[in-house]
Amino acid sequence: ENSPSINGLNTVAFTAMRHDGLIAIFTSADDGTVTQLVDNTGPFAFFNEIDLNDNGSVAFYGSQWGGLFGVWRIDSTGSSPTVTEITDATRTGSANFTEVSINDSGQVAYSFRDPGDFVSTVSIGDGKRVHPIFGPPSIVAGPGTVALGRTVFSAEIGRGALNNLGQIVLHILFDDGSQMIARADLVDLFENLAIEGAFQLSTGAGNGTGMGTTVHLPPTLLVLAFDATFLTSQGELKVQLGNRPLASVRAISPGVRQRIRVPIDLRQKTRSTTPAKAPELKFVLAGAPGVAVQIGNISIPGTRFNSSQPNAAAQWHFDTKGGGRAGFVNATRFPVQIKVLKREPRENEKKEQARTATVAILSTANFDATRDIRRDTLNFAGMPVRHGPEAKGGDHPQCTERDVNDDGRPDLVCEFGSTASPAGSSVQVRNAMLEGMTPYGWLIEGREAGRAQ
Repeated sequence: ENSPSINGLNTVAFTAMRHDGLIAIFTSADDGTVTQLVDNTGPFAFFNEIDLNDNGSVAFYGSQWGGLFGVWRIDSTGSSPTVTEITDATRTGSANFTEVSINDSGQVAYSFRDPGDFVSTVSIGDGKRVHPIFGPPSIVAGPGTVALGRTVFSAEIGRGALNNLGQIVLHILFDDGSQMIARADLVDLFENLAIEGAFQLSTGAGNGTGMGTTVHLPPTLLVLAFDATFLTSQGELKVQLGNRPLASVRAISPGVRQRIRVPIDLRQKTRSTTPAKAPELKFVLAGAPGVAVQIGNISIPGTRFNSSQPNAAAQWHFDTKGGGRAGFVNATRFPVQIKVLKREPRENEKKEQARTATVAILSTANFDATRDIRRDTLNFAGMPVRHGPEAKGGDHPQCTERDVNDDGRPDLVCEFGSTASPAGSSVQVRNAMLEGMTPYGWLIEGREAGRAQ
């Protein structure tokens, strides 16, 4: 028997091996009734770390046959148990789940470690929607999020960490070495995520454009987060709260998505005698004609966007007086297949950290990687494509064409890294992503399917 859990009705849930060798999840009621919920003859290969709520629902993490790791919930109401997926390794980027907790509403909190098993992230969901608390959707706390004015290094939960109010208690380790047992209170997803798609701003034939929306901000330390992807090599995106400048983001390689996090400290040093007016959050693009940028996944956890409009895109208004254009766009990236051929870690550093990498972008019947990619826009795991020295014919991307997977189609093999990187710097390549653009302005994206040989 493994991972026994008991609820307030004296029902016990546990995993066990049957006499025929199969593994199953059982519940045992106070009157001695034993019920099997699921075994490993179906989609599941194994189960681990279960938790039982007072309604008889069980949350667990495990694996399906075929190798898909994830977190699931089993509801025992009705004639047969119902299985709901909460999350899986394709969404978290990690198969190393460590703990689950379920409340009576069916919400499930779970924690997982990164593939290098160094730091942990805590998330919460119910199988239908996700709930941001300290960080972006669905993360409660994890590496890089900000909680109580400090940057989180790692976070863990235990069984019973999630209560029926949606509050969760967790152990947080911060970057400065301090630790804390903290309670996180649920906030509404719609109030924190302005839009799940993206907006595109373009100067068009003019020199500027902008967009804005009213936000209601409490007097505390907040973090604005958003993605910015420039489609041109020039331009500057300015972010303002009312008349207060928050950040200025200049264009880097086109097609490379930047995740921007901006602290907003609204803690009042003296008591205000007048009500605070809801300010406007503004994004303003400036530059020469033709400059363009996409902005997406805008969030300020702990605050409220103006949600009076039924359409999320209608929350925003656009300023095109400068001759620019703006509007809601589909920012879905075209998926490409990649294969990491080589990565070179710095001496005495962990293998998950690298300063250079060789990556093949594979051609398919409908995609020619040697022709359908702007090579100078490529970026892998935060590393730009390397360029050849002037003495060898000018500044050009270090890419070659060869058939990597023996399918008869030429693939594009590029070198990534920077000889100008400061000493001691490194780039994380766990679950590394390749990004870039096609000559037609489409954005592309590829993730490593497995470890390089």
